[in-house]
Amino acid sequence: GRILGVLTLGSLLLLNALRKQKLHFGLPLFLYAGYVAIGWLSNVWAYTPEETFRESFRILGNLVFFLLIVNLIRSYPAARTAVLVWLLASMAAGVYSLADYYIAKSSPVSESEMGLPSNRFNTVVSDAAEIRTLGQSVMRVYGPTAHPTLFGLNMAMAFPFFIWAFRVRPRWIEKAFWAGGLMMAALCVFLSNTR
Repeated sequence: GRILGVLTLGSLLLLNALRKQKLHFGLPLFLYAGYVAIGWLSNVWAYTPEETFRESFRILGNLVFFLLIVNLIRSYPAARTAVLVWLLASMAAGVYSLADYYIAKSSPVSESEMGLPSNRFNTVVSDAAEIRTLGQSVMRVYGPTAHPTLFGLNMAMAFPFFIWAFRVRPRWIEKAFWAGGLMMAALCVFLSNTR
């Protein structure tokens, strides 16, 4: 993901330089930059400076992503295309995760092993947080993200866009495709056990 982000940023900067265009900034970008600055300042009084420093880079990455979106998507057709590509990518991640959960039945990783390069193709975690209540660990889908809650939230955020794609498509086969995507996303949210 980060490599693609750097390549996209480089492509945007090169394209703007070749076309002699300026980057678009605006009040929302400056407000978010202020939020990033506060995040970086919080390292001064943080109880866990290492984790706070790591999160500061994540917030900075979000700012760069916001800059990319503001500069790459300048029209409704471009925004529509970006949303449809995002929905297709979400569906691919969901289908792969559900296949891993139901068909492959690969051994789930522990929470400490999520996100490690050696487990990059695993999408199911054995969550031990429910042992006291249920007497056993619970299998949770975390997809290509770093945590089941993050995966569930990503899929939940796609719900209104699946409904939008369903409504704007005229043919019934396309409507069935996007309705299936919505159901798949709902199943992923359910299996991620997002609270």
